[in-house]
Amino acid sequence: MFDKRLAKFLALGTALFLAFAPQVAHCSDTPQKNEIQQLPEEEKNNTEEMAAAIYFNSWSGGDHTIYKAGQDYWIPYAWFLEQSHLREEKLSGTTNSRFVTSIGTVTFNNSELKIIAGSSFISLSSLKKSFFIKGAFDTSQFAIQLDIPWAPVEKSGKPNVIASKPDIKAPGSSLSFISLDSNMERDFDGTTNSHIKLDTGGRVAGGVWDMTCEGDPQKKMELTRYHWTTFSDHIAFRLGTGITGIYTLLGEQYFTGGQFALNNRNIYNHLDVSAGGDTDIFITFDRQLQRNVEGSGPPAGIAELRFDGRVTARQRIGFDGRFIFENVRMSTDLRKTEVYIYERSLQEKPFAILNFTQSVFNRSLPGGELMVRGGFGRTGNPLIDNTTGSSSSLYNGNTGFGHIQYGLSNRITLEAGGVYDPLTGSENLLAGSVVSLASNWIAALYGARSNNRYGTDIRLEGRGKGWNISFWTTRKDAGFLNNSTVEQQDNWLRSSINPFNQLTLLLNGRLTRENSIETRRYLLPGIYFSPFQPLRLSAIPDDDKDYRYEADIRFSAISDMRLSYEKKRVLLDYYQDIGDSYKARLFGEYAVETGSKVTGMYFDIYPRSSRYDLFELGISQSDGKIGFSGMWNKYINAGMHFSVQYSYNMNNARNLILTKEYYQTPLVPNNALHFISFTLNWDLGFSGKRFYPVNRSTISTTRGGLAGSLAIEGETSLKPSDINDVGILINGLKFDQRQIDGSFFVGNLKPGIYDFSVDPEKLPMELSLDKKEIKVQVKNGSITNVSIPVHAEYGIAGRLLDPSGNGVADGTLVLFDSKNNTVATFSTNEFGYYRADGLRSGQYLLKPVSVTGRPTENAEARTVNIKNDYLFDIDITVAIPAPVQKSAMPQGEKSQE
Repeated sequence: MFDKRLAKFLALGTALFLAFAPQVAHCSDTPQKNEIQQLPEEEKNNTEEMAAAIYFNSWSGGDHTIYKAGQDYWIPYAWFLEQSHLREEKLSGTTNSRFVTSIGTVTFNNSELKIIAGSSFISLSSLKKSFFIKGAFDTSQFAIQLDIPWAPVEKSGKPNVIASKPDIKAPGSSLSFISLDSNMERDFDGTTNSHIKLDTGGRVAGGVWDMTCEGDPQKKMELTRYHWTTFSDHIAFRLGTGITGIYTLLGEQYFTGGQFALNNRNIYNHLDVSAGGDTDIFITFDRQLQRNVEGSGPPAGIAELRFDGRVTARQRIGFDGRFIFENVRMSTDLRKTEVYIYERSLQEKPFAILNFTQSVFNRSLPGGELMVRGGFGRTGNPLIDNTTGSSSSLYNGNTGFGHIQYGLSNRITLEAGGVYDPLTGSENLLAGSVVSLASNWIAALYGARSNNRYGTDIRLEGRGKGWNISFWTTRKDAGFLNNSTVEQQDNWLRSSINPFNQLTLLLNGRLTRENSIETRRYLLPGIYFSPFQPLRLSAIPDDDKDYRYEADIRFSAISDMRLSYEKKRVLLDYYQDIGDSYKARLFGEYAVETGSKVTGMYFDIYPRSSRYDLFELGISQSDGKIGFSGMWNKYINAGMHFSVQYSYNMNNARNLILTKEYYQTPLVPNNALHFISFTLNWDLGFSGKRFYPVNRSTISTTRGGLAGSLAIEGETSLKPSDINDVGILINGLKFDQRQIDGSFFVGNLKPGIYDFSVDPEKLPMELSLDKKEIKVQVKNGSITNVSIPVHAEYGIAGRLLDPSGNGVADGTLVLFDSKNNTVATFSTNEFGYYRADGLRSGQYLLKPVSVTGRPTENAEARTVNIKNDYLFDIDITVAIPAPVQKSAMPQGEKSQE
């Protein structure tokens, strides 16, 4: 019965996919000049001619002449059509042209073009209005940046892909990365805890594979996740461990088997790209499932995760500028979720504030887009002992699921799905819709049936400038999902309003019932108030109706104090920066009911002001007992980080743990009084030739990377350390990366062909490249090796002299190598000086060949030996050739004159 229903469901999804696939048309022809407006004379005087680069989606299109008129910029229209590969179709009887793109048809009125200096130009405002292209002038790069959301379409209806042959191809099958996360803690009472997590992955058979093995090596290691994934523009397929993840109302079911997904637009953005194999999520229908909070910031900065303004976790940002808070569950969470980014210190103003607050809007699709997803397999993980009780192996049985989403319009998304539950022997079915009610409001209504019981989920969200409100209600019958569940009803309300910048008012409420018995009810206000800039006051309730009262006082840019009261405890923290290399934190905690207290201090030392190296010393006093601790935290390179910590009686006064995982079980027990711990994170990427330090999270199902080195070739006194931190340019844009001895890694790149070059800004003066730019192919799930030879080049300088020692102007000299090949030809200035650059170490022969165009006969040559340095005062003497004498005129002819 189940197999037939699933087959019908998948057949229906395929039929819908074919029915709603977009149809495309053929376009041709170009606009005529008589359709284009000439630039009025009064505008010519206000038009500024400029030479600037133009970038298409970060691809360099070279330098061009553009014009600025008022606040708008104009670029060459013919060049735009050529580079975008659009095919134009003239609409007869009008001045309009039509273009077919991968996401729809564009109509453009040619009268919006302007004739400037005899050529047609189009403005950035016209590109935005008619072509939906976001364009802006980047003053830092002095370039036009064009963000194009579509691809051109040929007659066949397929996007036109620009063919480009790479100089370096990506490996087809490979081991791409090995990632090791190891933790060990030794309690001096005799208990040792350890945990190892090993990730590895790469490419094979046209797809990406990855595996995760973890556990206590002294007890048991388990293969918890394993996948092989392949995809094209519209179809994706995966084998291995997975999760149904249709909607929170139906719960989650782990299984091992196959999954597929179809999309009539482009499936790429729906593929899970967060931390690769660290999750079993395949397609992100719902971004509110268990997920990672990740983003980018300044390398070695600080990322701080906050819920409703309360600090939950911190971590150092990696060398590549990426941060990840792993496994942050927000499926039933309406809290305001933010990540504060600091460039160096917590006392400075945040570099950026990233908002990750969940919204039902994440489930909506654009009008006309269709997503179909399905899977089949066996519940649990056959490679894990089913008696362990892990969430991925609670029971075994055949299962399958199907899921469809369709954007009926830009305001309405329809959705349906079903999962077969082998535990109850029934299908769990879901149907619902997400509706945009207005520009500021969105609603969602879902209904489900499971185990012959019913459940509903209703959400309403409103967001505007200075206000937001979220309401969520869910109800489940007794026995919904399984026979042991009780009747449940849960209602959430969260709202905030900012009357002015210094004040935020909150209203949080919740009402829950189980079997018609009220278990929780509250409607509580909250407030953030900053009466003046250095002071911020807050009073925020939690889910247990307990308030957290907090006062933040910023005394200066290098010091602040935080005083808080929560759950009958008073906490005090004072931070002080002492230069770039030292920081101090004083803390105190007082329990109102018991009268017990803890006071202490942490002192942070950054050797040589390095953000990648930290020593932390701590001391505390509690109930007459003294505790102390020490920690060394160091980043070796982009892929290696370790931490060593020793603590005696400091367990109740430790600083906030710098950790990658938010909900990870603490390795050190809370009651540990005397322990030592060691943590090592080591990510290695393999490019087919050697291993490089990488960030494992940047190599995933949908992303790849480049790794390699700048190798100094030839005889030179330069060392590899002389080319640390040389900038790497991808399509002309500089990427954050750390280089050690010339090695580099750039990750998180989409599949494609990139223009790779080296920024000469930090390259030593004597080094040069054979090729200024090369084309490199990147494939998802792999690392392409790029080895760039650099050569040490020097020069010679001197004078060409006559026998009297005077400089000879307009002389020509030729430099020959040891094989008598001409290396360079150069001339002297009016004082006889010459200079020749770009010469590698070796033996050369310098010979003058002419003076003012007259050949120098029997001129002596000079041997020149270049070795690791520039040569000066290489003078050479030449006899000045006699001027050419005119022949005497015959006497007879002279007499006739």
